[in-house]
Amino acid sequence: MTIQRKTPIVPVGEIQIDPRKLVISDRKQSPPQILINREQDRVRTIEIRCPCGEHVILDCEYAADASPAKQ
Repeated sequence: MTIQRKTPIVPVGEIQIDPRKLVISDRKQSPPQILINREQDRVRTIEIRCPCGEHVILDCEYAADASPAKQ
């Protein structure tokens, strides 16, 4: 089932982590590289590089913090 969105942003409540491994190929090759780019205490992008040369960059966006600042 494919969900069509008006925006490419996926709300955190819709994310589910699946602990199972995803097998894409039965060929023996090196694992993909995962690069996490941080800016201060937040992850800004996650880059996934496949050994075949393909790559994808996931941009992480955060909602503004609505809680009052601690003093």
